[in-house]
Amino acid sequence: MAARGESIILQPGEGRTIETLGSKMGFKAVTEDTGGLYSLIEYEAGPKFSGPAPHIHLEMEEGFYVVEGAFDLQVGEESVRAPVGSFILIPRGVVHTFANPLDTPSKFLLIASPGGFEHYFEELAPLVEKHGYPQPEAMQGLAEKYNFRIVPRS
Repeated sequence: MAARGESIILQPGEGRTIETLGSKMGFKAVTEDTGGLYSLIEYEAGPKFSGPAPHIHLEMEEGFYVVEGAFDLQVGEESVRAPVGSFILIPRGVVHTFANPLDTPSKFLLIASPGGFEHYFEELAPLVEKHGYPQPEAMQGLAEKYNFRIVPRS
């Protein structure tokens, strides 16, 4: 990746990619590229991907822009189907989750501010590869490290 202040030009499919839990994350701009201001991740969720547990980021805001397929999102008390072209801003402190309800992959661009959340995916992937989906204690440890809280489903 580029050092701070340098341009980044990536063609389709370029950039570092991590695959885990039926999803693929393509890192387009990471915290080291943006001086920590934001990260931009292309997130492809596999068919019928049930998504992460509901959670709250304590210091990070997320913007989702759907570019392929559709997602079901829970944002606070609201549930919404988000087709291609939808944008969802999730302020810090708001419980949320997402899922791909389709029989085909769906994709969104994730803007995370401040940057650095890509490192969570980097740590999650080897845990999943080694142990399957991590036990709640392991997930809680990762959540604390990346300053978010998992919220029990109601």
